[in-house]
Amino acid sequence: VTDLRLGPVDTPMTADHLVMMGSITKELTQLLSYILVEEGELAFEARIDTYLEGLPPRTAAITIGQLVHHTSGLPDLIDEHGRPVPYTVEYDYLPVSRAQLIERVAEADLLFAPGSGEEYSNLGYNLLGAILEIATGETYEGLLTSRIFDKAGMTDTGYWFTDGRQRRFAAGCVPGGGRWGSPVPDRMWGPEGASWNLKAAGGLLTTVDDLARWLGGLGNGRFLGPEMQRRYLDERLVLSKTRGERVMGPAGSNGIFNAVAYWTETSDLRVVVVTSRSDHQAERAGIARHVIRTAFQYLESSPSLPSPD
Repeated sequence: VTDLRLGPVDTPMTADHLVMMGSITKELTQLLSYILVEEGELAFEARIDTYLEGLPPRTAAITIGQLVHHTSGLPDLIDEHGRPVPYTVEYDYLPVSRAQLIERVAEADLLFAPGSGEEYSNLGYNLLGAILEIATGETYEGLLTSRIFDKAGMTDTGYWFTDGRQRRFAAGCVPGGGRWGSPVPDRMWGPEGASWNLKAAGGLLTTVDDLARWLGGLGNGRFLGPEMQRRYLDERLVLSKTRGERVMGPAGSNGIFNAVAYWTETSDLRVVVVTSRSDHQAERAGIARHVIRTAFQYLESSPSLPSPD
């Protein structure tokens, strides 16, 4: 763990500070989809009108698998009239309920016919999270806890914490070192928790240690049976020609917090880099690549890495 904050700091951020993982949240939502398919609660081939009513025919034909793989044709972000809008950090905190989200999806025009193209869509993952709740009768956070967090030993990940434990939250910083804050201590969430503009697509709070435990759970097969595990990894991992093994390296940011989680299948190398300053983006600045290279050098000179478990 490296302290990557710039300028004067009151308290250095450490591996047990809660930070925002941004779009790495989508990785957990995607994994959750595979788990529920394996349990028989969901089907990748199922149309979304299996779970939702009142959708126009073209939107109703979108499948669960198309939401998972960003091939649904849904735009990235939309306003209350279903019109595409550019991202701002304020967008994440506009109060939007699950029912309002679904109504807005019904009004949105698709960018292309479902399955005929690929376009990154936060909206698609918001909708996927809503469908997971409807299909199971459980909350999104409850599903994550029972299917992923408990199995991986993750105790510090979520949108809200009700176990009475005291936690330290890292405060995001805006240009010039001004304080942006953190959603839980600064009560950025509404009374019903995170907005459905954000839920299932971004914004989960976590620690560096918990992200490493999630990656370890993937490698140890804690979430899926052997057949679905192979399918999941075949669809998620890419071959690194320099390493000669399959790797994954999702990143997420809201423009303030920035997180990169990197994992190698064979050597089980786990590298998590998180920054909390908008002017110090780990991915864009190449910091994550530097840390990963340094970790590989350590791995090659050491018989084994200490386990974060």
